[in-house]
Amino acid sequence: MKLVYEIIIYCLVYVLMVKAVKKNNPVNCLFFYPKPVKDKMYELGLADEKIVNKKEKVFYTWFIVVLIILLFIFIVIVNKRQDFKIAFMELYLILVIGNWFDGIVIDRLWVSQKSWIIPEIIDIPYIKSWKTILVRRILGMIVYIPIAAIISFIFVKISLVL
Repeated sequence: MKLVYEIIIYCLVYVLMVKAVKKNNPVNCLFFYPKPVKDKMYELGLADEKIVNKKEKVFYTWFIVVLIILLFIFIVIVNKRQDFKIAFMELYLILVIGNWFDGIVIDRLWVSQKSWIIPEIIDIPYIKSWKTILVRRILGMIVYIPIAAIISFIFVKISLVL
């Protein structure tokens, strides 16, 4: 049951971080949008590509750091995992569910809400297709295997020392 709570917390933190960068203006997170939307915004002079790229780097740096710290808290501090297999399975499960949560809840359901519409760009689709979401989530499941293995290995080594 603890793992379910950890997954819920992970997804909630995920949403809060996106909400924090978006605030009440979808242009604040233009880097989430498809290339045609960004290109149109640059073309219209409503956004600066250098600023958008800088915001993207800053966001994803903090995003990754916060989520890794959260995973560390779950695996090392709360669960005190010293067995690689268990740590790997828990971490992998959290990453995979977070990945699907991002694709379905954030990319499809949340982004389809009015608050994500950029009024100047209503003629370009900005919601990802189901095919894109499925392909990216399945690829994510594969990519997360070595990532979860490396992070779990490090976390278990730290847990053994603590």
